[in-house]
Amino acid sequence: MGKYTKLFLRGESDMEQQLLLFDVIKPEVMEPIAEEMIEVTEPEPIIEESVEVIEDDPIVEDSNVLGNLLTKFDAIDLAGEQRISAEELEFCQLQETVFNETVSVLKKAELEFSTLYEKYKDECKDICSHSGANFLSRYKDLDFCSDRLKNIYDAFVSRITYYFAKRYNVTLSSSDIQQKYDVDTISFSIILDEIFEQLGGLTFKEKAVDEIKAASKNAVYRKADITISKNKLAIADYVWWDTSWDNSLNISYSDRKVRPLMLALSHFISGEVSMSYGLQNIYNQLNRGSKDYGIFSKYELPNNVLQALKFYKNGKVELFFADNAKAEEFKKQYLV
Repeated sequence: MGKYTKLFLRGESDMEQQLLLFDVIKPEVMEPIAEEMIEVTEPEPIIEESVEVIEDDPIVEDSNVLGNLLTKFDAIDLAGEQRISAEELEFCQLQETVFNETVSVLKKAELEFSTLYEKYKDECKDICSHSGANFLSRYKDLDFCSDRLKNIYDAFVSRITYYFAKRYNVTLSSSDIQQKYDVDTISFSIILDEIFEQLGGLTFKEKAVDEIKAASKNAVYRKADITISKNKLAIADYVWWDTSWDNSLNISYSDRKVRPLMLALSHFISGEVSMSYGLQNIYNQLNRGSKDYGIFSKYELPNNVLQALKFYKNGKVELFFADNAKAEEFKKQYLV
């Protein structure tokens, strides 16, 4: 139980009696109003009345108000630079600084060459031509500046796009961005907005996980080739081996099956979107081939999810999990 003091003024009604502190008008505002509109009288004595308040009564929140607030928070669209780390922002700002300064120099050179060329092209045709052998060349000078501006524009977009694609192991398209803008309208903020648009509302990691699962599922052409026996999951005809001049076997240079499998296993084991150290070593050995490593021996792994894996010359691969439940879970999430 608690107490508070409610203040009353004598008046004609209950509504008039309540004195709300936040409705009190400052004296300097009230004076001109009072002089024009009302007759000022001295206030009646204030009566204090004690009222008991039950503190245990629950506070009822207006669900509609709360819902509206949440909707407003959801509607906030953060700029691209507010959704990246300080390190990433520094990288983007540096790229833009060098890009803008280079563009400025090239545009000045292009303007000066153009002015000079137009000045003498009719009077001195022997020194102004399309040929690079003369003093002024439209091809060597003017077109060169124009081409360089286009090249560094493409490079600016590509460098930032590739930086985030490599950093988070996701697929991003720089060409889609390049086609929408030009050297005069692009900025790193626009590139970031386009990158987040390509993520489709996902975080970088969520996008990476989606791509890992899609790639590993697409790598198994025939789902019937997947079999599970106890804790062992086998995939028939999975690996395509290249044969080198010395009859050494290694995975294909254009491998699109083993790498997705290794990334899927890494994510299944640790939740990371990059290949684990142990699986990366195995993948490197498979690339080097059977001459340098025993790639057809059983690889033991020190973790409680995937215990071992083995590759065969006939293309089969076997994965040994901690138990049957893990084998079934991996198949369901990453293979079918």
